[in-house]
Amino acid sequence: MKRIRNPMPYQGRRKKRKYFEGWYFKQATTDGKATISVIPGISKDESDPHCFIQVIACIDPETNPKEAVQTEYFRFSQEDFVCHDEPFSIRIGENQFSEHGMTLRLTGRDVKVYGTVSFGPFQGIETSRIHPDIMGYFAYLPKMECYHGVISMKHSLNGGLTFNGNDISFQEGIGYIEKDWGSSFPSSYLWLQSNHFDEGSASIMCTVAKIPFLGGSFQGFICNLHLDGNEYRFASYNRSKLDLKEFTSENARMVFYRKQLVLYVDARMEEGALLQAPHEGAMTHKIKEGLFGTINIILKTKTGETIFSGIGRQCGIELMVEVNE
Repeated sequence: MKRIRNPMPYQGRRKKRKYFEGWYFKQATTDGKATISVIPGISKDESDPHCFIQVIACIDPETNPKEAVQTEYFRFSQEDFVCHDEPFSIRIGENQFSEHGMTLRLTGRDVKVYGTVSFGPFQGIETSRIHPDIMGYFAYLPKMECYHGVISMKHSLNGGLTFNGNDISFQEGIGYIEKDWGSSFPSSYLWLQSNHFDEGSASIMCTVAKIPFLGGSFQGFICNLHLDGNEYRFASYNRSKLDLKEFTSENARMVFYRKQLVLYVDARMEEGALLQAPHEGAMTHKIKEGLFGTINIILKTKTGETIFSGIGRQCGIELMVEVNE
């Protein structure tokens, strides 16, 4: 129960095979010129067990959008993965991650990044006994293909990183943290996240996926919006409804309904890069992620009153229409 309510600690100590776990740390500067996401994780594939750190960065997208997104997958032996629960920390080689920040020392073929970024207090999500985390009561079900946890919708950043010779300050920047664990990513899904809106203090994450269940499948969805101290959650487990208007490899348009609220979401991916993704524990699939997409959201009452309208920048976007086998 403790691990269900707090997904940040390592969930897979007892898993021996066909298992993955990864933490997603997103760092964005306030001026929109740099976003760097770092994904430490572990793959318990029988033929290729290892741990890893994936880095995807978008540097100065307005100047050179075609070459703005860069990524690299850093492999380590499984023995290099050292994790502690209380207090939480991960060490992979010379790289460390905790609730307070991260330190990177990575040199690869295309990416060299080093430095330290510290995290401010996390903005968590609303939970209850029935809905212990972002997955709602589905978090209690065993043998789900993939579990998802949101650790911080938004938090302040300090410090900086040097990425391929560019010094990037995250002073007064904004961060986001989530994680996934299980055997495989869904065969079809979309994922959106932004906390850089032109107006207000909005922060949003949204995912829609094909969920295998009891020999069949269903469309599961979660859209969590933090707005000026209030949380608006639209999910398949809280009697919300979804009208998925468009879902392609570049665009997603949808409308969520719950009680007296309607949320319109329109997202567009710009340039992206390929990341490794899990399939039966092995990091063998490819997904495309962009870091400087845009997301337009409008939250209204069913009587037509607008609660919030804004455009989110530096939007992380994955639009997986189908997985390449």
